[in-house]
Amino acid sequence: PEIVFPFDSNSIVTCDQGPHMPCEESHSHAYYNAIDALDLRTSHSGEPGKIYAGSAGIVSVFDSCLTENDDCGAGFGNQVKVFSRDNTFILYAHLDRVFVKNGQQIKAGDLIGLEGNTGLTGKENRHLHLSVHSGWKAMGLEYWSQTGFLSRSIPFQFKVRDQVFDSFGIQTLSTKTIKCIRKFNSHFMDAALRGLL
Repeated sequence: PEIVFPFDSNSIVTCDQGPHMPCEESHSHAYYNAIDALDLRTSHSGEPGKIYAGSAGIVSVFDSCLTENDDCGAGFGNQVKVFSRDNTFILYAHLDRVFVKNGQQIKAGDLIGLEGNTGLTGKENRHLHLSVHSGWKAMGLEYWSQTGFLSRSIPFQFKVRDQVFDSFGIQTLSTKTIKCIRKFNSHFMDAALRGLL
């Protein structure tokens, strides 16, 4: 599926982890429910990044975590799942704050929360864990809404929308390619992430 990029298009976003990255001590995406997931983060020197919904759908929320870097929320911390008509759902995890409610119907691009440190994030490692999953309709919304219940993650692509105004002042939408980089051996390099355009 193609989903809307979860951060403001002006944000500088880097990758802590990406799909099928080489095994290393900090790699926590080895399980099938996270193997195609991304850990994305904005600069830790600024305010937490605002997180926007990647698709329209019905929301399931867990927002009871008040502490950082622990097992709260099955290790995913405060989280939002967005269940779409196309039988996929998106998980947004480790949120500091959640701005949507259980059962709420949302549109792609709606503000759903703030990037955070809840759940198992690593010390002072504020970020967003994002993954896309398929096949929720077979077991139903109630089943997959349970905290920590995730089907296998699947590859996805990002769509970024920018405001563009033509000569008549009419707003249109355009898409642009997103590159995701991660720090590796003290160098920044483009990560070969299957989830990106």
